[in-house]
Amino acid sequence: LKRISPEGLVFFTDYEGNKGKQIQAFPFIALTFWWAKTNKQIRIEGKCKMVSNEENDQYFSSRPRGSQISASVSLQSQELDSYEALVEQSKSFEIEHLDKEIVRPKNWGGIKIYPNRFEFWTAGKFRIHKREVYQLYLKKWKTKILSP
Repeated sequence: LKRISPEGLVFFTDYEGNKGKQIQAFPFIALTFWWAKTNKQIRIEGKCKMVSNEENDQYFSSRPRGSQISASVSLQSQELDSYEALVEQSKSFEIEHLDKEIVRPKNWGGIKIYPNRFEFWTAGKFRIHKREVYQLYLKKWKTKILSP
């Protein structure tokens, strides 16, 4: 997750990888964040869509050069002949682009989630966990407690 704003949450990925293809086919998503030290978790659900090319370019250019290279050479989720071949491809790409700006690959970009459900989970003694849900209904948030 790279950005949280009033209109949604944004993360970046390869649109042609498994995750990107699945989101394009069915634009609904669930995110889960778990904090082991506190025994807490948040699950966020919502509709999503790709962010603008302008936002993609802006974020891509802010990334470390190594991350730009990785995004340019990796075909996310596709089978590799070998890890070493990917490393060599990365090195070759870096040499070819020495002293050049790296342009964002067209298959790489952001996805914005427009949340409509949040579930806050807290571990409880003897598995009596606390589950609080906030669900968006007709532009209003409703709250409910769920049984573990």
